[in-house]
Amino acid sequence: RSPSTFYHKNEHGLLFFGCIQEAITKKATYMDLLAQFTQSVSNLTDKLSTWIDKIITSLPNLILGLLIFSLGLFFSRYVQKATARILKKFISSTAVVNLLSNVASVGFVIIALIITLSVLNLGTAVTSLLAGAGVAGLAIGLAVQDPIVNLLSGIMMSMRNHYRIGDWVETNSFFGQIRQINLRNTVIVTPLG
Repeated sequence: RSPSTFYHKNEHGLLFFGCIQEAITKKATYMDLLAQFTQSVSNLTDKLSTWIDKIITSLPNLILGLLIFSLGLFFSRYVQKATARILKKFISSTAVVNLLSNVASVGFVIIALIITLSVLNLGTAVTSLLAGAGVAGLAIGLAVQDPIVNLLSGIMMSMRNHYRIGDWVETNSFFGQIRQINLRNTVIVTPLG
């Protein structure tokens, strides 16, 4: 016998043909799926409307943040030029002046970025960013300790003007004329070429 040809009782004590009960069960399953789908769509539209509301309410802060960061980028060029102009009065090495003016410009952009993040109410992002920068700075500083020492030595030698291009020097068993002074090295041409 097939399931549709005999009677049986369900949980409510009612008699059904097997095929009718199967159809009712399948219909209930489809209805449950339809209800779940409708609920999911409703949750999605609620979430999207919440996001749109948050975007609209934070739109003035977003515009202000973009304005601050754009002005920071724009004025960083002027900070770089002004820093270079001031440093040229005290430092004769153009390499050192360029390095320090670039550092001032990057510092100005970083300050603009931190202010922008604060305006956007991303204080935790600012804190995380500063903490990450501190850890990264420490790791990078330890990893490139020798090149940084050489760079700082080059800066100090450029600022003190112990020697100039064209001077004859002897160092580390080399004798020659200085052709180029960089922040990390000095190029010497020996009399033999």
